[in-house]
Amino acid sequence: MRNRERSTEQQQPVENWWTPGRVRRLLSVYPQLEEAAYLDCRIDAPDGDSTSGGMPSQQPRLVPRTIDLVMIKADLDVAIACLPVHLRLVALAYWVRGYSDARSVSKILGMSFTTVKRHRRHALDEILDYLCGE
Repeated sequence: MRNRERSTEQQQPVENWWTPGRVRRLLSVYPQLEEAAYLDCRIDAPDGDSTSGGMPSQQPRLVPRTIDLVMIKADLDVAIACLPVHLRLVALAYWVRGYSDARSVSKILGMSFTTVKRHRRHALDEILDYLCGE
């Protein structure tokens, strides 16, 4: 009987840590995330899901240990690497290199402004689908 209880407990699905809010927030601080993982320190990145009514909650910081940073960065890197090339280029410019202006990214990549904005939105949707299963 005890073995059956253990096997039932082991079959419980694990809740996915990745949520759309976390993905968006961590992509927005990706350069800091990369630097913190490299320097073996933490970042102050409030959880993207911790707001209610526009006011941040007093929940603990999202990533307190370096190992968490490395794992989070690895997940984001894999999700970005899985993108088709045209979306990956835009994702790398926005999130990894930290460009925030679509006009700058369009000049760098030689794409139209509207194409860059569309690719960014599509890249984010693909990353969310990969990490959150949406």
